[in-house]
Amino acid sequence: MPQDPSVSVIIRTFNQPVLLKEAIESALGQTLAPAEIIVVDDASTNETPLMMAAYDRHPTVRYVRLEENQGMLKTGQIGLEKSKGDYLAFLDHDDLWLPTHLELCTRALQSKPDAMLAFSRYGLIDLHGRMLVEQVHESDLGATPFEILLFKKVIATPSRSVYSRRALLELGGIQPILWDWVYPSLLAAKHPEGVLHLPERTALFRLHGTQSYSQPEKLLNSLLESTEYIFEHLPTHYKHLKRRVIAMNLLHSAVFYWQAEDYNEAWRC
Repeated sequence: MPQDPSVSVIIRTFNQPVLLKEAIESALGQTLAPAEIIVVDDASTNETPLMMAAYDRHPTVRYVRLEENQGMLKTGQIGLEKSKGDYLAFLDHDDLWLPTHLELCTRALQSKPDAMLAFSRYGLIDLHGRMLVEQVHESDLGATPFEILLFKKVIATPSRSVYSRRALLELGGIQPILWDWVYPSLLAAKHPEGVLHLPERTALFRLHGTQSYSQPEKLLNSLLESTEYIFEHLPTHYKHLKRRVIAMNLLHSAVFYWQAEDYNEAWRC
């Protein structure tokens, strides 16, 4: 059996102390204990600091509070900079892990010398923790993981993903882009067998109205900026795919505008 890996958990949060506490407890309840849990608070304006004071003397939990709001993409970058583990597990404040998440993902990474990213299956819960979907159906990565990830047939969302530190440093660290789409795609382009999609469900995602897809203009800008980033970092023989990716992202943005009842912008996209 491989030696227990050193895992840093990074939890990004803003103004959700009740949900944050549940996320922290799910990280503390892992069958493979994390070496550290770093909570990066994007300048919350409510009682989040008071709730976090309960963990002041906890040997595993560290609280990093930003003085100014910088956005959730930036908090991931800060979490990476503050962490020390060989593996990095990301958990957003509104999501939860089942107890075996870290163990299954990190053991999978340890089992292959070229493994860069392992991510599991997931279910959906509502704001109050009630089950909406036991396990979301999605494609396998198959023989062409790069195209599956690039065209978002599968999205390796942060809360179900564990990266090797080496993988993120190889990509230049975390930039303020939609890295849950960009980085798995870039890794799959360079290491086709290094991105592992596990069959087990180990994460629960919470659906509620304050998520990024409820802000369609912001999401559209992030999608287009991230598209530019990804094609700047791909080999030139992939450039012919760029127009298709832009079209895909415009269509996704149109759906979110339509759901926000901004029909003019939806049709424009």
